[in-house]
Amino acid sequence: MNKKAAVIVGYYTNGKSKRSLARELGLNFRTVKKYIDEHEVLQQSGTNILSAPQYREITSRPKKRLTVEVVEDIADYLNRNKENRQKGRSKQLMNKHDIYEYLQQKGHLIGYTTVCNYVRKQEQSNHQKIYLKQSYQAGENIEFDWGEVRLELGGQERRLQMAVFTNKYSNYRWAYLFYRQDMQSFLESHNLFLYHIGGVPKEIVYDNMRVAVKKYSYNPKEKIATDELLKLSAYYQFQYRFCNAYSGNEKGNVERSVEYIRRKSFSLSTKFDDLEKANLHLEQQLILLNNKPPKAQKEVAEVLLKEELNYMRSVPVTAYQTAILKKLAINKYHCVYLDSNHYSIPEKLKRKYVTLKIETSRFHVLDDKEQIIVTKMRHHTKNQWYIDIYDYLNTFSKKPGALAHSSALQQVQTGFKTLYHQFFKGNEKEYIQVLQWMRTEKISIKELEEKIEFYQQKAPQSKIDYALLQMLYSAETPSAVTSKEDEIEQYSERLLLAHSQMNTSSLQN
Repeated sequence: MNKKAAVIVGYYTNGKSKRSLARELGLNFRTVKKYIDEHEVLQQSGTNILSAPQYREITSRPKKRLTVEVVEDIADYLNRNKENRQKGRSKQLMNKHDIYEYLQQKGHLIGYTTVCNYVRKQEQSNHQKIYLKQSYQAGENIEFDWGEVRLELGGQERRLQMAVFTNKYSNYRWAYLFYRQDMQSFLESHNLFLYHIGGVPKEIVYDNMRVAVKKYSYNPKEKIATDELLKLSAYYQFQYRFCNAYSGNEKGNVERSVEYIRRKSFSLSTKFDDLEKANLHLEQQLILLNNKPPKAQKEVAEVLLKEELNYMRSVPVTAYQTAILKKLAINKYHCVYLDSNHYSIPEKLKRKYVTLKIETSRFHVLDDKEQIIVTKMRHHTKNQWYIDIYDYLNTFSKKPGALAHSSALQQVQTGFKTLYHQFFKGNEKEYIQVLQWMRTEKISIKELEEKIEFYQQKAPQSKIDYALLQMLYSAETPSAVTSKEDEIEQYSERLLLAHSQMNTSSLQN
Protein backbone atom coordinates (compact mmCIF):
# COMPACT_ATOMS: atom_id res chain seq x y z
CA MET A 1 0.00 0.00 0.00
CA ASN A 2 2.89 2.42 0.73
CA LYS A 3 4.45 1.76 -2.69
CA LYS A 4 1.11 2.36 -4.40
CA ALA A 5 0.86 5.72 -2.67
CA ALA A 6 4.48 6.56 -3.65
CA VAL A 7 3.73 5.73 -7.31
CA ILE A 8 0.56 7.91 -7.39
CA VAL A 9 2.19 10.86 -5.59
CA GLY A 10 5.42 10.63 -7.61
CA TYR A 11 3.62 10.41 -10.98
CA TYR A 12 0.88 13.02 -10.52
CA THR A 13 2.39 15.43 -7.97
CA ASN A 14 6.13 15.29 -8.67
CA GLY A 15 5.79 14.62 -12.41
CA LYS A 16 8.16 11.66 -12.45
CA SER A 17 8.14 9.16 -15.27
CA LYS A 18 6.98 5.59 -14.90
CA ARG A 19 10.47 4.19 -15.51
CA SER A 20 12.12 6.48 -12.93
CA LEU A 21 9.50 5.48 -10.36
CA ALA A 22 10.07 1.81 -11.12
CA ARG A 23 13.80 2.31 -10.66
CA GLU A 24 13.46 4.24 -7.36
CA LEU A 25 10.91 1.94 -5.76
CA GLY A 26 12.37 -1.32 -7.03
CA LEU A 27 9.22 -2.23 -8.94
CA ASN A 28 8.64 -3.64 -12.36
CA PHE A 29 7.64 -1.10 -15.02
CA ARG A 30 4.43 -3.04 -15.68
CA THR A 31 3.52 -2.88 -11.97
CA VAL A 32 3.95 0.92 -11.95
CA LYS A 33 1.82 1.22 -15.09
CA LYS A 34 -0.85 -1.02 -13.51
CA TYR A 35 -1.07 1.17 -10.37
CA ILE A 36 -1.46 4.32 -12.47
CA ASP A 37 -4.08 2.79 -14.78
CA GLU A 38 -6.09 1.44 -11.81
CA HIS A 39 -5.97 4.85 -10.15
CA GLU A 40 -7.36 6.55 -13.25
CA VAL A 41 -10.21 4.04 -13.53
CA LEU A 42 -11.06 4.24 -9.83
CA GLN A 43 -10.81 8.04 -9.91
CA GLN A 44 -13.56 8.14 -12.49
CA SER A 45 -15.78 5.91 -10.34
CA GLY A 46 -15.05 7.91 -7.17
CA THR A 47 -13.26 5.06 -5.34
CA ASN A 48 -9.95 5.63 -3.57
CA ILE A 49 -7.25 3.16 -4.63
CA LEU A 50 -5.68 3.43 -1.17
CA SER A 51 -8.87 2.49 0.73
CA ALA A 52 -9.18 -0.92 2.44
CA PRO A 53 -10.23 -3.71 0.08
CA GLN A 54 -13.86 -4.77 0.14
CA TYR A 55 -14.64 -8.47 0.45
CA ARG A 56 -17.72 -10.44 -0.37
CA GLU A 57 -19.60 -11.49 2.72
CA ILE A 58 -19.29 -15.24 3.19
CA THR A 59 -22.11 -17.00 4.95
CA SER A 60 -21.45 -20.32 6.70
CA ARG A 61 -22.58 -23.28 4.74
CA PRO A 62 -25.18 -25.55 6.32
CA LYS A 63 -23.76 -28.65 8.03
CA LYS A 64 -24.74 -31.62 5.94
CA ARG A 65 -23.78 -34.20 8.57
CA LEU A 66 -24.97 -32.24 11.62
CA THR A 67 -28.60 -33.22 11.21
CA VAL A 68 -31.47 -32.70 13.62
CA GLU A 69 -31.15 -36.32 14.82
CA VAL A 70 -27.43 -35.83 15.62
CA VAL A 71 -28.11 -32.58 17.47
CA GLU A 72 -30.81 -34.26 19.57
CA ASP A 73 -28.49 -37.17 20.47
CA ILE A 74 -25.67 -34.80 21.44
CA ALA A 75 -28.10 -32.80 23.61
CA ASP A 76 -29.13 -36.03 25.34
CA TYR A 77 -25.48 -36.90 26.13
CA LEU A 78 -24.80 -33.40 27.47
CA ASN A 79 -27.89 -33.62 29.70
CA ARG A 80 -26.62 -36.92 31.11
CA ASN A 81 -23.29 -35.23 31.88
CA LYS A 82 -25.18 -32.49 33.70
CA GLU A 83 -27.09 -35.03 35.81
CA ASN A 84 -23.90 -36.89 36.75
CA ARG A 85 -22.19 -33.64 37.71
CA GLN A 86 -25.10 -32.68 39.98
CA LYS A 87 -24.93 -36.07 41.72
CA GLY A 88 -21.20 -35.72 42.41
CA ARG A 89 -20.08 -38.07 39.62
CA SER A 90 -17.63 -35.59 38.13
CA LYS A 91 -15.22 -38.39 37.14
CA GLN A 92 -17.89 -40.22 35.14
CA LEU A 93 -18.57 -37.56 32.51
CA MET A 94 -18.41 -38.28 28.79
CA ASN A 95 -15.79 -36.32 26.89
CA LYS A 96 -16.07 -35.27 23.24
CA HIS A 97 -14.46 -38.44 21.94
CA ASP A 98 -16.92 -40.59 23.90
CA ILE A 99 -19.86 -38.69 22.36
CA TYR A 100 -18.32 -39.11 18.91
CA GLU A 101 -18.00 -42.90 19.41
CA TYR A 102 -21.59 -43.21 20.65
CA LEU A 103 -22.83 -41.30 17.57
CA GLN A 104 -20.91 -43.67 15.30
CA GLN A 105 -22.40 -46.68 17.08
CA LYS A 106 -25.84 -45.26 16.30
CA GLY A 107 -24.91 -45.10 12.63
CA HIS A 108 -24.44 -41.32 12.28
CA LEU A 109 -21.87 -40.42 9.61
CA ILE A 110 -20.22 -37.39 11.19
CA GLY A 111 -16.66 -36.22 11.67
CA TYR A 112 -14.89 -35.90 15.01
CA THR A 113 -14.01 -32.22 14.39
CA THR A 114 -17.67 -31.36 13.73
CA VAL A 115 -18.68 -33.02 17.00
CA CYS A 116 -15.95 -31.19 18.95
CA ASN A 117 -16.87 -27.79 17.50
CA TYR A 118 -20.57 -28.22 18.21
CA VAL A 119 -20.08 -29.55 21.79
CA ARG A 120 -17.63 -26.76 22.57
CA LYS A 121 -20.09 -24.15 21.31
CA GLN A 122 -22.88 -25.63 23.44
CA GLU A 123 -20.71 -25.76 26.57
CA GLN A 124 -19.62 -22.16 26.15
CA SER A 125 -23.18 -20.94 25.71
CA ASN A 126 -24.37 -22.92 28.75
CA HIS A 127 -21.58 -21.70 31.02
CA GLN A 128 -22.04 -18.00 30.55
CA LYS A 129 -22.70 -16.83 34.11
CA ILE A 130 -23.91 -13.56 35.54
CA TYR A 131 -22.23 -12.57 38.79
CA LEU A 132 -24.11 -10.55 41.41
CA LYS A 133 -22.19 -8.14 43.61
CA GLN A 134 -22.58 -8.84 47.33
CA SER A 135 -22.27 -6.55 50.35
CA TYR A 136 -21.85 -7.60 53.99
CA GLN A 137 -22.30 -5.92 57.34
CA ALA A 138 -19.46 -5.42 59.82
CA GLY A 139 -18.49 -8.59 61.69
CA GLU A 140 -20.82 -10.74 59.60
CA ASN A 141 -18.59 -12.81 57.28
CA ILE A 142 -15.00 -14.07 57.05
CA GLU A 143 -13.56 -16.32 54.33
CA PHE A 144 -10.86 -19.01 54.75
CA ASP A 145 -8.64 -20.72 52.22
CA TRP A 146 -5.26 -22.42 51.76
CA GLY A 147 -2.47 -21.32 49.45
CA GLU A 148 0.81 -22.99 48.53
CA VAL A 149 4.12 -21.16 49.06
CA ARG A 150 7.56 -22.48 48.08
CA LEU A 151 10.44 -21.23 50.21
CA GLU A 152 13.98 -22.22 51.08
CA LEU A 153 14.23 -23.04 54.79
CA GLY A 154 17.68 -23.73 56.18
CA GLY A 155 19.04 -24.27 52.69
CA GLN A 156 16.35 -26.81 51.75
CA GLU A 157 13.51 -26.16 49.29
CA ARG A 158 10.17 -26.69 51.05
CA ARG A 159 6.55 -26.61 49.93
CA LEU A 160 4.55 -24.84 52.64
CA GLN A 161 0.83 -24.32 53.20
CA MET A 162 -0.43 -20.80 53.96
CA ALA A 163 -3.70 -20.45 55.87
CA VAL A 164 -5.42 -17.20 54.86
CA PHE A 165 -8.39 -15.36 56.42
CA THR A 166 -10.08 -12.31 54.90
CA ASN A 167 -12.83 -10.18 56.46
CA LYS A 168 -15.50 -9.39 53.87
CA TYR A 169 -16.39 -5.99 55.34
CA SER A 170 -12.99 -4.51 56.17
CA ASN A 171 -10.87 -6.62 53.78
CA TYR A 172 -8.51 -7.23 56.70
CA ARG A 173 -6.06 -9.98 55.76
CA TRP A 174 -4.22 -12.46 57.98
CA ALA A 175 -2.07 -15.47 57.09
CA TYR A 176 0.20 -18.06 58.69
CA LEU A 177 2.55 -20.70 57.27
CA PHE A 178 2.34 -24.41 58.13
CA TYR A 179 4.19 -27.46 56.93
CA ARG A 180 1.00 -29.39 56.24
CA GLN A 181 -2.60 -28.81 55.27
CA ASP A 182 -3.83 -31.18 57.98
CA MET A 183 -6.45 -30.98 60.71
CA GLN A 184 -4.04 -29.73 63.40
CA SER A 185 -2.90 -26.85 61.16
CA PHE A 186 -6.52 -26.07 60.25
CA LEU A 187 -7.61 -25.83 63.88
CA GLU A 188 -4.52 -23.95 65.06
CA SER A 189 -4.90 -21.39 62.27
CA HIS A 190 -8.40 -20.57 63.58
CA ASN A 191 -7.09 -20.23 67.13
CA LEU A 192 -4.28 -17.92 66.05
CA PHE A 193 -6.51 -15.75 63.85
CA LEU A 194 -9.47 -15.36 66.21
CA TYR A 195 -7.25 -14.43 69.15
CA HIS A 196 -5.21 -12.17 66.87
CA ILE A 197 -8.23 -10.02 65.97
CA GLY A 198 -9.89 -10.54 69.36
CA GLY A 199 -13.37 -11.47 68.10
CA VAL A 200 -15.54 -14.16 66.47
CA PRO A 201 -17.60 -13.43 63.31
CA LYS A 202 -21.11 -14.67 62.68
CA GLU A 203 -20.07 -16.85 59.74
CA ILE A 204 -16.91 -18.37 58.19
CA VAL A 205 -16.97 -19.55 54.57
CA TYR A 206 -15.02 -22.58 53.29
CA ASP A 207 -14.61 -24.40 50.00
CA ASN A 208 -14.61 -28.20 49.66
CA MET A 209 -11.35 -28.83 51.56
CA ARG A 210 -10.97 -32.21 53.26
CA VAL A 211 -10.40 -30.78 56.72
CA ALA A 212 -13.80 -29.04 56.57
CA VAL A 213 -16.03 -31.34 54.47
CA LYS A 214 -16.56 -34.90 55.67
CA LYS A 215 -19.02 -35.96 52.98
CA TYR A 216 -18.99 -34.18 49.62
CA SER A 217 -22.08 -33.42 47.60
CA TYR A 218 -22.63 -31.25 44.54
CA ASN A 219 -25.42 -29.57 46.50
CA PRO A 220 -23.93 -27.38 49.29
CA LYS A 221 -26.89 -28.08 51.57
CA GLU A 222 -26.15 -31.83 51.49
CA LYS A 223 -22.47 -31.51 52.45
CA ILE A 224 -21.54 -32.81 55.89
CA ALA A 225 -18.92 -31.00 57.98
CA THR A 226 -16.10 -32.87 59.69
CA ASP A 227 -16.45 -33.64 63.39
CA GLU A 228 -13.63 -31.25 64.27
CA LEU A 229 -15.25 -28.35 62.38
CA LEU A 230 -18.51 -29.04 64.21
CA LYS A 231 -16.71 -28.94 67.57
CA LEU A 232 -14.74 -25.82 66.58
CA SER A 233 -17.83 -23.90 65.45
CA ALA A 234 -19.73 -24.93 68.58
CA TYR A 235 -16.86 -23.83 70.83
CA TYR A 236 -16.47 -20.39 69.23
CA GLN A 237 -20.19 -20.14 68.31
CA PHE A 238 -19.90 -19.22 64.63
CA GLN A 239 -21.83 -20.56 61.65
CA TYR A 240 -20.03 -22.24 58.76
CA ARG A 241 -20.98 -22.26 55.09
CA PHE A 242 -19.59 -24.20 52.10
CA CYS A 243 -19.23 -22.85 48.57
CA ASN A 244 -20.68 -24.49 45.49
CA ALA A 245 -18.31 -26.77 43.60
CA TYR A 246 -15.99 -24.97 41.17
CA SER A 247 -17.29 -21.60 42.39
CA GLY A 248 -14.28 -19.74 43.69
CA ASN A 249 -16.12 -16.49 43.03
CA GLU A 250 -18.30 -17.21 46.08
CA LYS A 251 -15.26 -16.50 48.26
CA GLY A 252 -13.46 -14.22 45.86
CA ASN A 253 -12.03 -11.98 48.57
CA VAL A 254 -9.87 -14.69 50.10
CA GLU A 255 -9.01 -16.13 46.66
CA ARG A 256 -7.50 -12.77 45.74
CA SER A 257 -5.93 -12.43 49.18
CA VAL A 258 -4.00 -15.69 48.78
CA GLU A 259 -2.44 -14.48 45.54
CA TYR A 260 -1.94 -10.92 46.86
CA ILE A 261 -0.28 -11.90 50.15
CA ARG A 262 1.93 -14.53 48.50
CA ARG A 263 3.10 -12.10 45.83
CA LYS A 264 3.70 -9.15 48.15
CA SER A 265 5.41 -11.20 50.88
CA PHE A 266 7.48 -13.79 49.05
CA SER A 267 8.34 -12.45 45.61
CA LEU A 268 11.70 -11.07 46.76
CA SER A 269 12.21 -12.82 50.11
CA THR A 270 12.37 -16.59 49.56
CA LYS A 271 15.20 -17.75 51.88
CA PHE A 272 14.80 -18.10 55.67
CA ASP A 273 16.59 -19.95 58.46
CA ASP A 274 13.44 -21.73 59.61
CA LEU A 275 9.64 -21.60 59.53
CA GLU A 276 9.51 -19.26 62.53
CA LYS A 277 11.59 -16.64 60.68
CA ALA A 278 9.38 -16.99 57.60
CA ASN A 279 6.23 -16.42 59.69
CA LEU A 280 7.83 -13.40 61.36
CA HIS A 281 8.52 -11.90 57.93
CA LEU A 282 4.94 -12.67 56.85
CA GLU A 283 3.58 -10.95 59.97
CA GLN A 284 5.56 -7.79 59.21
CA GLN A 285 4.32 -7.74 55.61
CA LEU A 286 0.69 -8.15 56.72
CA ILE A 287 1.00 -5.11 58.99
CA LEU A 288 2.08 -3.06 55.97
CA LEU A 289 -0.68 -4.45 53.73
CA ASN A 290 -3.45 -3.87 56.29
CA ASN A 291 -2.31 -0.26 56.75
CA LYS A 292 -1.95 0.47 53.05
CA PRO A 293 -4.29 3.26 51.84
CA PRO A 294 -7.12 1.58 49.88
CA LYS A 295 -8.53 2.68 46.56
CA ALA A 296 -12.23 1.94 47.08
CA GLN A 297 -12.49 2.23 50.88
CA LYS A 298 -12.50 5.32 53.06
CA GLU A 299 -10.29 3.83 55.78
CA VAL A 300 -7.45 1.31 55.93
CA ALA A 301 -8.29 -2.29 56.83
CA GLU A 302 -6.72 -1.95 60.29
CA VAL A 303 -9.15 0.84 61.22
CA LEU A 304 -12.20 -0.91 59.74
CA LEU A 305 -11.36 -4.06 61.71
CA LYS A 306 -11.69 -2.11 64.97
CA GLU A 307 -15.14 -1.06 63.79
CA GLU A 308 -16.03 -4.70 63.05
CA LEU A 309 -15.04 -5.87 66.52
CA ASN A 310 -18.01 -3.97 67.94
CA TYR A 311 -20.29 -6.43 66.12
CA MET A 312 -18.32 -9.61 66.87
CA ARG A 313 -18.62 -12.02 69.76
CA SER A 314 -15.69 -12.01 72.21
CA VAL A 315 -13.26 -14.92 72.12
CA PRO A 316 -13.33 -17.41 75.03
CA VAL A 317 -10.80 -17.13 77.84
CA THR A 318 -8.98 -20.28 76.71
CA ALA A 319 -8.34 -21.37 73.14
CA TYR A 320 -9.84 -24.48 71.55
CA GLN A 321 -7.83 -27.66 72.15
CA THR A 322 -6.33 -28.45 68.76
CA ALA A 323 -4.50 -31.68 69.64
CA ILE A 324 -5.80 -34.86 67.99
CA LEU A 325 -5.74 -38.29 69.66
CA LYS A 326 -4.66 -41.08 67.34
CA LYS A 327 -4.10 -44.78 68.04
CA LEU A 328 -1.19 -46.24 66.06
CA ALA A 329 0.39 -49.69 65.81
CA ILE A 330 3.91 -50.35 67.17
CA ASN A 331 6.06 -52.29 64.68
CA LYS A 332 8.85 -54.80 65.37
CA TYR A 333 11.41 -51.98 65.74
CA HIS A 334 9.18 -50.48 68.46
CA CYS A 335 8.33 -47.49 66.24
CA VAL A 336 5.10 -45.87 65.08
CA TYR A 337 4.45 -44.58 61.56
CA LEU A 338 3.23 -40.98 61.59
CA ASP A 339 3.23 -38.42 58.76
CA SER A 340 5.24 -40.76 56.49
CA ASN A 341 8.00 -41.07 59.13
CA HIS A 342 8.97 -43.63 61.78
CA TYR A 343 9.36 -42.56 65.43
CA SER A 344 10.74 -44.70 68.26
CA ILE A 345 8.54 -45.39 71.29
CA PRO A 346 9.88 -46.07 74.84
CA GLU A 347 10.33 -49.81 75.25
CA LYS A 348 8.49 -49.87 78.58
CA LEU A 349 5.26 -49.61 76.57
CA LYS A 350 5.06 -53.30 75.75
CA ARG A 351 1.91 -53.39 73.67
CA LYS A 352 0.75 -53.56 70.07
CA TYR A 353 -0.86 -50.12 69.94
CA VAL A 354 -0.14 -46.75 71.51
CA THR A 355 -2.17 -43.52 71.76
CA LEU A 356 -0.56 -40.28 70.56
CA LYS A 357 -1.72 -36.75 71.32
CA ILE A 358 -0.70 -34.94 68.13
CA GLU A 359 -0.09 -31.20 67.81
CA THR A 360 1.25 -29.20 64.86
CA SER A 361 4.92 -29.23 65.94
CA ARG A 362 5.09 -32.15 68.38
CA PHE A 363 3.26 -35.20 69.73
CA HIS A 364 2.91 -36.78 73.17
CA VAL A 365 3.04 -40.52 73.87
CA LEU A 366 0.30 -41.45 76.39
CA ASP A 367 -0.09 -44.39 78.76
CA ASP A 368 -3.29 -46.27 79.61
CA LYS A 369 -4.40 -43.42 81.90
CA GLU A 370 -3.73 -40.86 79.12
CA GLN A 371 -0.78 -39.44 81.06
CA ILE A 372 2.16 -38.13 79.02
CA ILE A 373 5.15 -40.49 79.04
CA VAL A 374 7.37 -38.66 76.59
CA THR A 375 7.09 -35.77 74.12
CA LYS A 376 8.68 -35.88 70.67
CA MET A 377 9.08 -33.30 67.91
CA ARG A 378 7.23 -33.85 64.62
CA HIS A 379 9.56 -33.85 61.63
CA HIS A 380 8.35 -32.59 58.27
CA THR A 381 10.18 -35.03 56.02
CA LYS A 382 9.21 -38.30 54.33
CA ASN A 383 10.28 -41.92 54.85
CA GLN A 384 12.80 -41.13 57.62
CA TRP A 385 13.54 -42.94 60.89
CA TYR A 386 13.87 -40.90 64.09
CA ILE A 387 15.35 -43.15 66.78
CA ASP A 388 15.98 -42.02 70.37
CA ILE A 389 18.68 -44.11 72.05
CA TYR A 390 17.04 -43.57 75.46
CA ASP A 391 14.01 -45.56 74.22
CA TYR A 392 16.13 -48.76 73.92
CA LEU A 393 18.51 -48.74 76.93
CA ASN A 394 17.12 -51.92 78.51
CA THR A 395 17.38 -53.78 75.21
CA PHE A 396 20.93 -52.50 74.63
CA SER A 397 21.93 -53.66 78.14
CA LYS A 398 20.94 -57.20 77.08
CA LYS A 399 22.44 -56.85 73.59
CA PRO A 400 25.41 -54.46 73.96
CA GLY A 401 27.02 -55.76 70.76
CA ALA A 402 24.19 -54.23 68.71
CA LEU A 403 25.08 -50.70 69.82
CA ALA A 404 28.09 -49.96 67.57
CA HIS A 405 26.19 -50.10 64.26
CA SER A 406 22.72 -49.14 65.50
CA SER A 407 20.68 -46.29 64.03
CA ALA A 408 20.15 -45.06 67.59
CA LEU A 409 23.87 -44.34 68.04
CA GLN A 410 24.13 -42.74 64.60
CA GLN A 411 21.32 -40.28 65.39
CA VAL A 412 22.42 -39.15 68.87
CA GLN A 413 23.98 -35.75 69.47
CA THR A 414 27.65 -35.30 68.63
CA GLY A 415 28.59 -35.26 72.33
CA PHE A 416 27.19 -38.76 72.86
CA LYS A 417 29.11 -40.07 69.86
CA THR A 418 32.35 -38.45 71.07
CA LEU A 419 31.88 -39.95 74.54
CA TYR A 420 31.46 -43.42 73.05
CA HIS A 421 34.29 -43.34 70.49
CA GLN A 422 36.88 -41.71 72.81
CA PHE A 423 36.28 -43.60 76.04
CA PHE A 424 33.89 -46.55 75.67
CA LYS A 425 34.40 -48.11 72.23
CA GLY A 426 34.72 -51.83 72.82
CA ASN A 427 33.09 -51.49 76.25
CA GLU A 428 29.50 -50.94 75.14
CA LYS A 429 27.98 -52.41 78.30
CA GLU A 430 29.57 -49.74 80.49
CA TYR A 431 28.54 -47.05 77.99
CA ILE A 432 24.91 -48.18 78.37
CA GLN A 433 25.33 -47.89 82.16
CA VAL A 434 26.50 -44.29 81.68
CA LEU A 435 23.42 -43.48 79.58
CA GLN A 436 21.10 -45.08 82.13
CA TRP A 437 22.74 -43.04 84.90
CA MET A 438 22.46 -39.82 82.85
CA ARG A 439 18.78 -40.46 82.22
CA THR A 440 18.06 -41.21 85.89
CA GLU A 441 19.96 -38.16 87.17
CA LYS A 442 18.74 -35.97 84.28
CA ILE A 443 22.29 -35.04 83.30
CA SER A 444 22.81 -33.34 79.96
CA ILE A 445 25.70 -34.27 77.70
CA LYS A 446 26.90 -30.66 77.81
CA GLU A 447 27.29 -30.78 81.62
CA LEU A 448 29.25 -34.03 81.40
CA GLU A 449 31.52 -32.70 78.66
CA GLU A 450 32.42 -29.67 80.81
CA LYS A 451 33.35 -31.96 83.75
CA ILE A 452 35.51 -34.19 81.55
CA GLU A 453 37.26 -31.25 79.90
CA PHE A 454 38.08 -29.66 83.26
CA TYR A 455 39.42 -32.97 84.66
CA GLN A 456 41.60 -33.69 81.60
CA GLN A 457 43.38 -30.34 81.98
CA LYS A 458 45.26 -31.80 85.02
CA ALA A 459 45.12 -35.50 84.17
CA PRO A 460 45.18 -35.86 80.38
CA GLN A 461 46.39 -39.48 80.48
CA SER A 462 43.81 -40.75 82.94
CA LYS A 463 41.23 -43.26 81.80
CA ILE A 464 37.62 -42.10 81.76
CA ASP A 465 35.15 -44.73 82.90
CA TYR A 466 31.70 -44.95 84.46
CA ALA A 467 32.94 -44.71 88.07
CA LEU A 468 35.04 -41.62 87.36
CA LEU A 469 32.16 -39.90 85.61
CA GLN A 470 30.00 -40.42 88.69
CA MET A 471 32.67 -38.86 90.90
CA LEU A 472 33.21 -35.98 88.47
CA TYR A 473 29.55 -35.10 88.53
CA SER A 474 29.13 -35.46 92.32
CA ALA A 475 32.31 -33.49 93.17
CA GLU A 476 32.13 -29.71 93.35
CA THR A 477 34.06 -28.30 90.41
CA PRO A 478 36.20 -25.17 91.16
CA SER A 479 35.15 -22.10 89.25
CA ALA A 480 37.31 -21.40 86.23
CA VAL A 481 37.11 -17.67 86.99
CA THR A 482 37.67 -17.43 90.76
CA SER A 483 39.82 -20.53 91.50
CA LYS A 484 43.55 -20.47 91.86
CA GLU A 485 45.85 -23.05 90.25
CA ASP A 486 46.52 -24.85 93.55
CA GLU A 487 42.76 -25.29 94.09
CA ILE A 488 42.40 -26.91 90.66
CA GLU A 489 45.39 -29.12 91.35
CA GLN A 490 44.03 -30.23 94.72
CA TYR A 491 40.66 -31.00 93.10
CA SER A 492 42.26 -33.19 90.44
CA GLU A 493 44.47 -34.98 92.99
CA ARG A 494 41.45 -35.81 95.16
CA LEU A 495 39.66 -37.32 92.19
CA LEU A 496 42.71 -39.32 91.10
CA LEU A 497 43.23 -40.67 94.61
CA ALA A 498 39.58 -41.64 95.01
CA HIS A 499 39.56 -43.28 91.61
CA SER A 500 42.71 -45.32 92.30
CA GLN A 501 41.39 -46.48 95.68
CA MET A 502 38.15 -47.59 94.11
CA ASN A 503 39.99 -49.57 91.42
CA THR A 504 42.20 -51.23 94.10
CA SER A 505 39.23 -52.29 96.20
CA SER A 506 37.47 -53.69 93.16
CA LEU A 507 40.53 -55.81 92.30
CA GLN A 508 40.73 -57.18 95.90
CA ASN A 509 37.09 -58.17 95.74
